[in-house]
Amino acid sequence: MEDRHDRTRSLLPDGAMERLETASVLIAGLGGVGSWAVEALARAGVGHLILIDFDVITPSNLNRQLYALESTIGQPKCDVAAARVKDINPNIAVTSLRECFEPGNAALLLDRCGHIDYIVDAIDLMQAKIDLITTAVERGIPIISSMATGNRLDPSRLRVADLQETCNDP
Repeated sequence: MEDRHDRTRSLLPDGAMERLETASVLIAGLGGVGSWAVEALARAGVGHLILIDFDVITPSNLNRQLYALESTIGQPKCDVAAARVKDINPNIAVTSLRECFEPGNAALLLDRCGHIDYIVDAIDLMQAKIDLITTAVERGIPIISSMATGNRLDPSRLRVADLQETCNDP
């Protein structure tokens, strides 16, 4: 019988699919980056997704956010994301928190989430982002952080680098 993850499993080394299925990944921010990250992680077979965003879907989200549809305007992003994840795979454990990462509250929010294997940082506010990164590093949790590229007009100049190697990023 075909399994939903047969194709993914065929691309991964032995044991990797099982690690995905038991992994717990926190996604902080469900906007233009976070919504697509959640989609990819759910389809890849991650076993537990922790979704955190305080915001509701607005018309200005329609051009770039996966969950932004005419039918979802006004709904909390975390609720819409959780429903979509469960529609993709009802076996995924989903924790959904309608909370805002603000400077100084990352530790408190992470404490509410239980075990976290990885963090995807897709939040906008730089001071909150720094707090989340610092807290993750202090706790030994690997983190992938997305920096904003708003108003950057030449995508060919975008590079992937360690945070300490970045320049011209507020």
